Amino acid sequence: MVLTDVIGRVITSEVVDFESGDNIIELSLLGESSGIYYLSVKGEDGRNLDEKVITKLK
Repeated sequence: MVLTDVIGRVITSEVVDFESGDNIIELSLLGESSGIYYLSVKGEDGRNLDEKVITKLK
């Protein structure tokens, strides 16, 4: 799982073992500027499984 900003700077990156079904992950953007961030989740084979757009407001 990788969280990046709009210019591609990695904010956080970690390996997460997902279970089948719904998974909840908490991310903190404390200390980060307001703006748009991208959360990318890749499978073990490196394929992109999901990508979300996160907007941080003031």
